[in-house]
Amino acid sequence: MSMTSHRTTAERYRYLEKVQRSIIARYHDHLTFTHYDPTVLPSFADHIAVMPSFLPHATFLLLRETALKQHHSERSYVPGHKKGGTVSYAALHATAPEIIAFYHAPALHRLCAMIIGASVRPTPLNDQLS
Repeated sequence: MSMTSHRTTAERYRYLEKVQRSIIARYHDHLTFTHYDPTVLPSFADHIAVMPSFLPHATFLLLRETALKQHHSERSYVPGHKKGGTVSYAALHATAPEIIAFYHAPALHRLCAMIIGASVRPTPLNDQLS
């Protein structure tokens, strides 16, 4: 049995929060974002936005490579729908820190907020659907 199996849920989330802060600090300089003029951003009138070349090439490749390494997904099946796989938000902290850092990047939040016209922030740490 591992040490983590004896932790309470609250302890696990406190630990994960500490790990998350470390990840964000460590990868902050590895992720670059394109600066956008708010007057030329796509419209969100149809509740979808398309942005060719959304990220600088190096950042895109880093995130793509990280995502492709996620071979340990949990299989899911919804009757009447296709089979799929998921990777828990907690697992991403260990296996894909770059994705965690991207999700929490203030530049991403600002860009999304400018496009949709509303404040954007990450979901709570205990929301496994993040």
